[in-house]
Amino acid sequence: MLETNKIYNDDCLKVLKTIPDESIDLVITSPPYFQQRDYGNIGIGNEDTVEEYIENLILIFKECVRVTKNTGSVVFNVGDKYKNGNLLLVPYRFAIQAQSIKNVKLINEITWAKLNPAPKQDPKKLTTSKEPFFLFVKSNDYYFDKDSFLE
Repeated sequence: MLETNKIYNDDCLKVLKTIPDESIDLVITSPPYFQQRDYGNIGIGNEDTVEEYIENLILIFKECVRVTKNTGSVVFNVGDKYKNGNLLLVPYRFAIQAQSIKNVKLINEITWAKLNPAPKQDPKKLTTSKEPFFLFVKSNDYYFDKDSFLE
């Protein structure tokens, strides 16, 4: 069992598996993006294909759903990637796969508008100035304080 209020520097899938079912109110995560950084030989983000990456994201997402209470929420931020000049639509591929999981509902896409985005190296592409955050729930009994959010 994990200690509360402690930072764990370990494989997230391994740590998630130690958390009891339906014990968390809110999960917010932003896994490493697909082939954006050199994370060494291990870890998510280093997969050879975007399909393998999404499969690994889904493994993590399923554990996030498992540990989340029926009244809770899971917020997933996934970045996109160009490969051979083509935008892969990684976040949306993930969201579609995630919706196929039993008892999971995608209720919102929240757009993070970056105020100071990193400039693109390719002069023929616009700078990516936004990223989606997907808000998932397990039931219609989820807690949502809209007034606090709008403040």
